[in-house]
Amino acid sequence: MLACDISVAEENAQLGQPEITRGLIPGWGGTQKIARIAGKNRAMELILLGERRRAPELAAMGLVNRIAPKGQGLDAAKDIARKLAKYPPEVLSLVKDAVLRGSQTTLDAGLDIEAQDFSKAFLASDWNKGA
Repeated sequence: MLACDISVAEENAQLGQPEITRGLIPGWGGTQKIARIAGKNRAMELILLGERRRAPELAAMGLVNRIAPKGQGLDAAKDIARKLAKYPPEVLSLVKDAVLRGSQTTLDAGLDIEAQDFSKAFLASDWNKGA
C-alpha cells in the first residue's frame, strides 16, 4: 500500500507491519513512509507493536485512500484506473513528479518544481484534451 499513488482497501481488510514479530524491521521504506504519512507516533505504534489494523482505521491515518465494501475492492480500483486513463499520461507523470519531488524539499523549492512541471504540461500538445 505504501508504494501506491492511490490505495484501495476493502472495509474488512486488515493490514500491518508485522516484521517485528519475526525479529526484523520493515524494509522498502516502511519505516520512512509511514512516519511521513501518518506521523512519527503512529508509525512507532504500528511498527513496534506489529499488529494488524482494519482498513478504516488506516484510512483515518492517511495510509489508505479509499475504502470499498467487502468484495468490491477490485472494482473500486478499476474505477480509479478508468478515470486516470482519461488523462494524458505525460501530464499524470508531471503531477506525480511535482508531488513526489516537491514533498521532499522546502515549499519554495516545491513551488519551483510545480512551476516547471506546469509549464511542461501547458506546452504539451494534448493539454486541452482532459476528460
